Amino acid sequence: NGTVIYNIIDEDLVPFAIDPVTGVLVVDQPKTPANDSSSTSAIVLDHEAVPSYDIVLVATDQGSPTARSSTHRLRIAVQNVNDVAPSFVSSQHTFFVDENVAVDSAIGLVTVGD
Repeated sequence: NGTVIYNIIDEDLVPFAIDPVTGVLVVDQPKTPANDSSSTSAIVLDHEAVPSYDIVLVATDQGSPTARSSTHRLRIAVQNVNDVAPSFVSSQHTFFVDENVAVDSAIGLVTVGD
C-alpha cells in the first residue's frame, strides 16, 4: 500500500508538528498542561535557551495484513539571530580629563554587553 502516516514520537515535548498525510514539518506550540493546544500565542524558538532539538519521526504504511513502520532521527538546529540590542554595562559613566590633555589621549573606556 502506498499510503504512509507520519508521526513525531513524544510530540508533546517539542515545538514542532508533522502533517500525518504530507509529512510537512512545521513550528507549533508544544502541547503541555501549561500550554494546551488551544493556545493561539506564537512560540518563539530561542537559540540561547535551546540551540537544537532532536526528534524521532515515524512513518507507518497502511499495509495489510501487516503495517510496517520506519523511524528516523532528525536534528533541528535553531539558528541564532541578533535578537537582543547591546546594552551598556554601567548605566552612567563619568570621566575626568585634564584641560591640557594631548589630542588622541585615551580618557576612559565604556563597555557593552551583547
